[in-house]
Amino acid sequence: MICNTIRSMTSEYLDDRVVNEDRAEIENHLLQCEGCVEHFGARRRLRANLKRLPARVPPARLEIALRAVAHTERARVAENSGFPWRDRLDLTFRNLMRPFAVPAMGGIVSAIVLFSAIMPSIAIRVRPMLNDVPTNLSTDASAQFVAPIGLSERELVLDLVVDSEGRTVAYTVVSGSELLQDSTLKRQIDNNLFFAAFKPATLLGRPTSGRVRLKLTSDQNHDHISIRG
Repeated sequence: MICNTIRSMTSEYLDDRVVNEDRAEIENHLLQCEGCVEHFGARRRLRANLKRLPARVPPARLEIALRAVAHTERARVAENSGFPWRDRLDLTFRNLMRPFAVPAMGGIVSAIVLFSAIMPSIAIRVRPMLNDVPTNLSTDASAQFVAPIGLSERELVLDLVVDSEGRTVAYTVVSGSELLQDSTLKRQIDNNLFFAAFKPATLLGRPTSGRVRLKLTSDQNHDHISIRG
């Protein structure tokens, strides 16, 4: 128990209203903390000084005055048959709704916080299915122009990220990463992808970013480019 917790229990300890476990813990703490000992001592002296103060006896006329006020109020209530019905209805409604106000507000706040937390993770992505009737809800990106790259009978597969304007913004190597160790070839690939033209993907008729898999192969006579959205 820290000092703030110990000091918050000063009154209960001095009034002998703490359980045995808490009392033992408080006393063990007082053996080690001089600040709490001074605090308890000051509170104990304050209690002793308050007990030495003379008792104040209310004047007799105060009791008579209070009885007169109570009698007058009872007479007024009896004469008016109690509170007006609108006041009684309002009071009854407030008393009925008060126990539900805090739980209801807590439930609303919790629902808003939970919805705000999970909403960014909710995403709907529509992909066309094979052998399905096209609905034009979405289309994949496709290539319009890609310059050939000489690979010397090797194969290179890249996944391109195409933005909503049909430009390559990034790519990752799926296979053939050893080819990119040649800085000249890597620079040539970067330049070709920079000038490549793609038709962007669409979602509900609007251009959006998408992915394109680009497969570059070469044999002795020709370069081959295979593109799949």
